[in-house]
Amino acid sequence: MKKIISILILIHLFSVSYSKDLWEKYLNRMEQFTPPEIDETLYIDLLKNRYKLPPVEIEIRDEETGEMKTVLKEQEEPGLNYFLENAINDEEGAIRRAALIYIVKNKLTDFSKIVVDKLPKIEDVTEKKLLIWAFGEIGNSDDVLAMVEYLRNERNPYILNLLAAAISKIAEKDGSIMPLILLVQNSNNLYVKSTSIIGLGKVGDPRALPVLWKLSGEHQAKEIRFCAILALSSVLNNDENKMEKINTLRGQFFTASSNYEKLAIAYTIQKTTGFDLGLYNFMLGFLKTPVFNEVALDLLEELPFIQGKDRLEIVAINYPEIPIKSRIYDLIHKLRSLR
Repeated sequence: MKKIISILILIHLFSVSYSKDLWEKYLNRMEQFTPPEIDETLYIDLLKNRYKLPPVEIEIRDEETGEMKTVLKEQEEPGLNYFLENAINDEEGAIRRAALIYIVKNKLTDFSKIVVDKLPKIEDVTEKKLLIWAFGEIGNSDDVLAMVEYLRNERNPYILNLLAAAISKIAEKDGSIMPLILLVQNSNNLYVKSTSIIGLGKVGDPRALPVLWKLSGEHQAKEIRFCAILALSSVLNNDENKMEKINTLRGQFFTASSNYEKLAIAYTIQKTTGFDLGLYNFMLGFLKTPVFNEVALDLLEELPFIQGKDRLEIVAINYPEIPIKSRIYDLIHKLRSLR
């Protein structure tokens, strides 16, 4: 029970807007990283002064004497990449960190390999986190295995979790799910495995179905089964044996040892096959239960069934917690607009 609560504390650590889908919500929450802001104009001006090319000596003919003489000539200013490549290797940490932020904000994907190759040289945990975050934002799939190799001996769970989130982002962009599947199958870290599973759910690639299906029913950890069952909702529709698996999940609903699993099953069945009054009411019942309430609401927000509007209104009338009450009313408003 303590482990699954710790996973859900990670999942609900940050408040996010309703507009994000379930996978984006969970990945952002589990990523647990927000980079600082920089003034980009001032920063580039600083770099241009810091790495200004020195003048070069050239030979010219003196107009008065006709003799050759040596003079200094300013070099033409190089391109932006010159300054950023210098900055990312600067001896001052603040300069290096700001370079990474600038690279990400401006989507300079050519720096993917440079970012990865910096990782083995960095000991500072904060800067290491920034590098991994930057890789998730601008990296490409060709560099994923190198990133994983550099971190093969890493033991810090937050670093590993951030790595899984970064790879999830790249997999969504490039369709490269094998690194995520390898993390799911081989990582012994609870958070890394959970984040990787959520990443597979975000990508929604049918190739992940066998792995997710096995985890959803056989893994010994409840929190892993919870994440795997949720992720199934994004891949089951493409399976020719979908209804057979749905029936298996219905049976698992009655034997599941935790309410988190049951909530995930209720969500996945309805996300895949449509509104089910019994399962919907089951989920509604947890809106007034501490710890479970946010999980239930996250999932209900992704099930925009007009049939649930009246039931949600009854729950919202006397709901005690303002933040959740506000989210329930937002959901009700969305359901009204579906008419």
